[in-house]
Amino acid sequence: KGTGAPPTYAALCAAIDVLALAALAQHRAPTVRDALARTRIVETVLALLRLLHMYPADTDRAPMQLSTSGEHDTASASGLLRIAAVQLVANMAYRSRAVQDEVRKLEGIPFILECCAIDDRAPHLREWALLAIRNLCEGNEANQAEIRDMEIKSVTLPPDLASAGYRAELRDGKVALVHDDAARDPTTLHM
Repeated sequence: KGTGAPPTYAALCAAIDVLALAALAQHRAPTVRDALARTRIVETVLALLRLLHMYPADTDRAPMQLSTSGEHDTASASGLLRIAAVQLVANMAYRSRAVQDEVRKLEGIPFILECCAIDDRAPHLREWALLAIRNLCEGNEANQAEIRDMEIKSVTLPPDLASAGYRAELRDGKVALVHDDAARDPTTLHM
């Protein structure tokens, strides 16, 4: 069945989905995850997430379905790749100190956290990212400390808020959502 996805996206997503399912089965066969870890798959999918972060524009905005479960039926091609990559990290990090540490050492935690925003091009990405963060932090004080010690550097508003005249400001390390007409109004919404 045609998906409308470019063939390379479809093949890559299918391959990552298979690996994510194999990693999910690791509780029955831990050697599967260990074998996957030896292939440097975590390093590869984190590199993919970095590339998708650097080049976020989607040339293929058409909805597509690459999953028989229907989970990805409104995702863009790059959205599907992000979902598959984060799903793999989430499954690989489950109760695996080696994978948890590897993701931190490869500086992958910020890229996973970035996936926690709602994105119409990648339905369910946020949920997979939250699960990945949970699995990366479970029993791992170093990963918890890395997240705790992060500082906000910038804020990007969704286009609908920006077009409605809102902007975000950093005030004492916190994000304030301010309407341009209310810039002098002290009753701004703090997030």
